[in-house]
This record gives sequence, C-alpha cells and structure tokens, in this order.
Amino acid sequence: MSRINSFFKTLRAEGLTNNEMCAGLGSGEIEQPEWMSISENTDHIKAWDSANGGSSQMGFVYIAYQDDSDE
Repeated sequence: MSRINSFFKTLRAEGLTNNEMCAGLGSGEIEQPEWMSISENTDHIKAWDSANGGSSQMGFVYIAYQDDSDE
C-alpha cells in the first residue's frame, strides 16, 4: 500500500469522513506530511506523494445559500 493511501486509511480509522479530511487539509487543521502535496478545486481535492509518486483524489460537495432579500 502506498503511503498516501496509508495516510488516508489512518484518518478514516480515526473516524474522519472524506469531507472532513478535505476540509482539514485545506484549512491546515490536519497536518499534511512533508512528502505530501495537495491541490484544491471547487469540487475535489487531490493529494499526491511528491517524492514517490502516487495520488489520491476525493470529491466533495459544498452548498451555500444566502438570502439578502427583505422579504
């Protein structure tokens, strides 16, 4: 198993969902290993092993609603 898969498997074992992992990596609440690089998009996050290759991509959905009307 690649160390990138092992990293995410450990987080899942701690009870984190994919959404929580994506949010935590994006906000810095989850410390990413020095060998890991991440890129974020509006609907997914991609993490890869910058030293050995291999990657993992997770999709997520975020819906925000704001109503500024006076009604």
